[in-house]
Amino acid sequence: MSAAPLIDQRLSERLLASEMTLRVFLNGHQIRTPLIVLDYNRDGIAFISSAHLGSRQNIRLSLALDDHQVGPVEATVHNCRKLKTGDYRCGIQFRADSPKQLDRKKIMIGLELLENTLRINQGYSNTILS
Repeated sequence: MSAAPLIDQRLSERLLASEMTLRVFLNGHQIRTPLIVLDYNRDGIAFISSAHLGSRQNIRLSLALDDHQVGPVEATVHNCRKLKTGDYRCGIQFRADSPKQLDRKKIMIGLELLENTLRINQGYSNTILS
């Protein structure tokens, strides 16, 4: 029996998100390492961390951009690979539809709002706020 395939986050456009702040929680404890956010969309986020996260590990995230804050968001580590610098590039998939996710609708709207804010900040003229 094969494992269920992970959804390809790249079905949605990824937006540069260096101005976004991120906190990662593992087993209820915040990972206290500098995080550099790379890109984002309402389905997931990529960042660089000095801490290794195991593939398919469940985590919680809190995200902020401008005056918007979202979290805690249930998520799963899609991949985490070591870079030449010794840091790790982590790809995370949000699981806002998880039974563990509190305030699902609010979280999903918040993730979409962050994406739309990034689009506006980056000058996308065809932004649709849904």
